[in-house]
Amino acid sequence: MHFIDFLYYASMLLVIIHIMIHDMRWMMIENHMLLLMVIIHIMFISYQDAFHFDAVIESSIIFIFLICLRWLMNTRYKKDTLGFGDIKLLTLITFMMSLETITYVIFFASLITLVVMLMLNRHKVPFAPGILLSWIGVYVWLYI
Repeated sequence: MHFIDFLYYASMLLVIIHIMIHDMRWMMIENHMLLLMVIIHIMFISYQDAFHFDAVIESSIIFIFLICLRWLMNTRYKKDTLGFGDIKLLTLITFMMSLETITYVIFFASLITLVVMLMLNRHKVPFAPGILLSWIGVYVWLYI
């Protein structure tokens, strides 16, 4: 592993840990942390000359899909079910990985969050820690 790769993974891990802690404490994902993730990732892919315009299109598709899903769930259950920060985070992960892998991330994130809800016996828990843990797991499973 090169030093640039190490810097990328270490800085992303620090941002991920901050997002997880902040979401567990306040049930909110900070926009500036998501922006920092985008900047770090764009710097890394421009260093590798690995930018693909398909990633922008795929993340736009998942963003529109998740906005529609949020609207349907909020209409059906009459309460806020999927936070907009979670939608932005899933869109960002789609930009970083691909449209195919986001289904795995969403599945494992839902599974992790469901297990935490059952263990803590709570009706509302933050979704971002499950998203980020499943993203790390899928990333390690597929790319490393």
